[in-house]
Amino acid sequence: NQCGIGDEGAAALADALQENRRLLTLELGENCISDKGAKSLGNCLSQNATLIGLSLWHNRVFADGAEALADGLRVNSTIEWIGLGCNHIGDIGAKAIADALLANAENSRLKWLALGGNSISDRGVASLAEMLQAGKLESLGLGGNAVGDVGAKKLAEALKTNTTLKSLGLADNRIGDDGAVVLANALLESETLEKLVVSGNEIRNDGASQLAAALAKNRSLQSLFIAENDFSDEAGKRFVEVLAKHNTTLRKLDVHDSAMTDEGVDELVKSLQDTGLTSLGGETTTTTKKDRNDALRKSKSGNIIPAASRKEDELPT
Repeated sequence: NQCGIGDEGAAALADALQENRRLLTLELGENCISDKGAKSLGNCLSQNATLIGLSLWHNRVFADGAEALADGLRVNSTIEWIGLGCNHIGDIGAKAIADALLANAENSRLKWLALGGNSISDRGVASLAEMLQAGKLESLGLGGNAVGDVGAKKLAEALKTNTTLKSLGLADNRIGDDGAVVLANALLESETLEKLVVSGNEIRNDGASQLAAALAKNRSLQSLFIAENDFSDEAGKRFVEVLAKHNTTLRKLDVHDSAMTDEGVDELVKSLQDTGLTSLGGETTTTTKKDRNDALRKSKSGNIIPAASRKEDELPT
C-alpha cells in the first residue's frame, strides 16, 4: 500500500504473477492505479491460480477498470477476497462484478467483497442483490454509497433466501424507515446474517423500532450498528423491551449519536446491563452501572467510535 506504483507498477506485478505461484495476497491501496492498471490485474486474475486476496482500495478505478477485473473473476477459482473501496466504479462497475460472479457461481471462491465509497446507487445494488441469491459471499460492504430504500428492498429480498452472507455493511447511505422495515422483515427469515451495519442513514423511530422488533425472533444476528440515525427514546424503549426479554444472541448494539435523550440513554444502559450484550455503543461493557452509563454517554457523543473506525468493514483496505 501507498507505494506510488501507478499503472506501470501494477502491470509489472501482474506480469510477474503469471509465473509466481507463492504470493497469496496483493495489497495495492492508495497507489494511483487507474483503469489501465486494473485491466492488467484483471488479466492476471484470469490466469493466476494462487492469489486469494486483492486490495485496490482508494485508487482511481472507474467502470472500465471494474469491467476488466470482472472479466478475470468470470474464470478465477482461487480469489477469496477483493477490496475496491473508495474508487469510482459506479453502477456499471458493480453490475459487471455481480454478473461475473453470477456467471462463475459454480467455481468462484469469493467470500468477501468490499465496494464502499463507489457511488453505487439502487440500480447497482439490484445487480448485487441478484448475485447474492446464487453466490457464496459471506461479507458485502457497501458503505458510503447512494443506496436508498429501493436498494434496501432488493437486498432484503435476497437475504430471505441467501444462506451464506454473514455481514452486510450499509453505513452512510440514504436508507430511511421504509428500507429499515424491509431489512427488519428479512431478519425475521434470515438464519445466517450475523452483522448488520446501517449507521449514518435516515432511519427514524418506525424503522429503528421494526429492527428492534425483528430481534425478538431472529437468532443469528450478533451485531447491529444503527448509530447516527434520527430515532428517539421511543425506539430505544423498543430495544430495551426486546433485548431484555426476548433475545439472547445479540452481542453488540451501537446507537451512538442518535436523537435519544440522556434519560433514554440511562434507561437503555440500566435495562440492558444484565443481558448478553458485551458491547454498547462500541465499547466493551463494564461491570458497574456508572461505568456502563459513562461508556454509552461517551459513545453517544461520538468519542468511542470515531467515524474511521466505524467504517472499517465498509471501506476496508
